[in-house]
Amino acid sequence: MDAGDYYNFPTTYFNNLKRALGDRLHLCTVHSPTGEPASAGLFTRHNGIVQFHLSGSARQHRHLSPSKLMLFDMIMWAKSRGDRVVHLGGGVGSQKDSLFDFKAGFSNSRSHFETIRIVTDERRYSYCAELDEKNSGMSAGDAFFPGYRSSLHARQHYDRTHAVT
Repeated sequence: MDAGDYYNFPTTYFNNLKRALGDRLHLCTVHSPTGEPASAGLFTRHNGIVQFHLSGSARQHRHLSPSKLMLFDMIMWAKSRGDRVVHLGGGVGSQKDSLFDFKAGFSNSRSHFETIRIVTDERRYSYCAELDEKNSGMSAGDAFFPGYRSSLHARQHYDRTHAVT
């Protein structure tokens, strides 16, 4: 895979995610014609909304476009359960880039997606940020994600993104 080291999550990340979300977390895998894992993705499902969280495809199978099959299958899965929305998210850093274009190929629907990040406990926030920096080996401004996952100076952040729904 061509993903950066940041995306090589430890097993504990997935165990904690499953523990926190329980049956609201879903894994979709696509296998190659020879049975090897070709693509996989994590999705959350709650209150009629399926949210695309994280995915990856094996380099040797990318020519088969397994992620397209994965997303199509999850859209059909959500529809069969009566979910109202499958939110695929936007491009990297909220940009209308090639990732956004790929996701946009699944629907003509667009929505404005906003998040707000406010630190309510500065002491705990600083502790988590320091742990993250120590464990990731990245300095405060080197990582991609906001908050304690990337930047010690991102104490309060308001983010607007373009998203495919």
